[in-house]
Amino acid sequence: MNNAGEAIKNGLQQTGSWNIREDAIELTVNYNPSYGFLGDLFEATVDKFGGTTGMAKQTGNFYSDVIGARGDAGSNFANHSQANALTNSGIKWKIDNGGFDVNNGEHTIVSFGSPVGRSEMEKTINLANSNTGNN
Repeated sequence: MNNAGEAIKNGLQQTGSWNIREDAIELTVNYNPSYGFLGDLFEATVDKFGGTTGMAKQTGNFYSDVIGARGDAGSNFANHSQANALTNSGIKWKIDNGGFDVNNGEHTIVSFGSPVGRSEMEKTINLANSNTGNN
């Protein structure tokens, strides 16, 4: 239920970059607009329990694009709440529909307020790694 500005602020806070002024950081926000309480609940339910919404597909493409662009430099994602379900569902979808290349860099996903358990997300990441030959 955040607006885009709040999403940026939360991203800066959750990555520990809110008060840093001397070092520039790179932050790309994958913002999920609200469709109201019922719409958001439906979207979260579909992605959590095995379906794939359009937003999850966009998220899978987003992660693949960012990881591909960052390559060996690595990347760090900070998900909050429903973004974890979108990420998990989207990466699975991307693996099944065009591949998900994690490159050789160190890529991390940090979860806050997640409806997706650590072990479930870890399985998805391991699946992405096994599809590209990376570990």
